[in-house]
Amino acid sequence: MKRPPNRRQNVILLLGLFLLTFTSMTVHLRWQGATSPAGRVVLEFSGILQAWSQKPIGALGGFFGNFTTAQALREENDRLRTEMARLQQVQIQFEEFRLRHNRLQTLLDFQETSRLKTVAASVIGRDATNWSKTITLDRGSGAGLAENMPVITHEGIVGHLILVSSSKSRALLISDHRGAVDALIQRSRASGVFVSTPQGAGYLKYVPEDVEVKPGDMVLSSGLGDLYPKGLVVGKVETVKQNGDGLFQSVEVAPAVDFSRLEDVLVVLTP
Repeated sequence: MKRPPNRRQNVILLLGLFLLTFTSMTVHLRWQGATSPAGRVVLEFSGILQAWSQKPIGALGGFFGNFTTAQALREENDRLRTEMARLQQVQIQFEEFRLRHNRLQTLLDFQETSRLKTVAASVIGRDATNWSKTITLDRGSGAGLAENMPVITHEGIVGHLILVSSSKSRALLISDHRGAVDALIQRSRASGVFVSTPQGAGYLKYVPEDVEVKPGDMVLSSGLGDLYPKGLVVGKVETVKQNGDGLFQSVEVAPAVDFSRLEDVLVVLTP
């Protein structure tokens, strides 16, 4: 017993007959001309079929077009990010060059106005423990440096050289408890010895109690001791206390140089 054709088979059959009839009409009209009513009907149906067929193609073309545009935007965004990072690095390097130029220019101006013969050096290492406060410089005996030469900046005294090789040297800072400086108070001319505690606090010792000392007084090197030339800035008086022993007063002094920020210094070429 035969099974009746299902609905899907009927649709396929009708569609096939329609396409066959439509094709036959199209071939016939190609010979007869498209000005007849039948030609106009075929033209109308063919337009509808072409419009339907173009919709999936147009959607697919739009999808690939949007995909290509998004990919290009992502690539351009990555390129711009890379370029921005490069420009930021260039800006940082330029700022470092500018700051270093300003520091060296300040030292150069100080060299030109000072009567001291000096050599510029850069700090390449530091030891700032409680037991030792030293810095390492990138100049040595090859540049004319020798032990006991003073190290300064335009702000004041840094320390003196304690070890020198052919291309490197080490300086002991005056913030070290071993880095004493013979000094005097600029206003009163009272003398004393600048010393630092292991904790880094600075004091001017052996200042008589009968000498007037005020906060803000400048403390300079006295030139005694054959180590530091006279007149270099040591620091500024912060506080003054009377010990009550009738001998000396306690004078706290803040060093003029910020030792934690040292980058470039001058070494005084003394005999």
